[in-house]
Amino acid sequence: MKNSDLFTLLTNVEGVINVEEEKFKLVDDDNYHAFGGFDFSSDKDDEPLKIIYGLFKRPNAYCISLSISFVFEQLEKKLSNEEILSLIDEHNKYAIGIKSHSLSQGVDDELNISLSTEFYLPSIVDFSSPLLNQLIYTNLRFLENAPVSFSEHMKAKGIKHDFLLMRD
Repeated sequence: MKNSDLFTLLTNVEGVINVEEEKFKLVDDDNYHAFGGFDFSSDKDDEPLKIIYGLFKRPNAYCISLSISFVFEQLEKKLSNEEILSLIDEHNKYAIGIKSHSLSQGVDDELNISLSTEFYLPSIVDFSSPLLNQLIYTNLRFLENAPVSFSEHMKAKGIKHDFLLMRD
């Protein structure tokens, strides 16, 4: 096995291009993990987003993680650590399917954020199933809308900003 089951599946998901598996570590047929990335857009006229994926295979289950990173620019002020933690906590409390897992503010007017989704499948799943293909696509659509959703969350908290999607 040279690539993960997810790598093969992603090459057949609508809107997914440039799939690259950067790390694949096989312990045995029941235990491995893989990490990689790809570009995704549900609209062929839009610029694709860079998505990072992780797959963890264990004897009884698969865990699939998909994440996106981007930058909020032109913040009016530097946020304190407490304000950043509050944003994470409030977002994760009310967001369905997408969780913020890191925020950092290096430059006063920029805030880096990563949002991810994660789900589990039984180890006997058929990776060639159209149903699994649709499940991946649906999660990618959630992720595609995550920057706008988080932007709205920040605006509701009175944090004025602009955002820039990052490619890498």
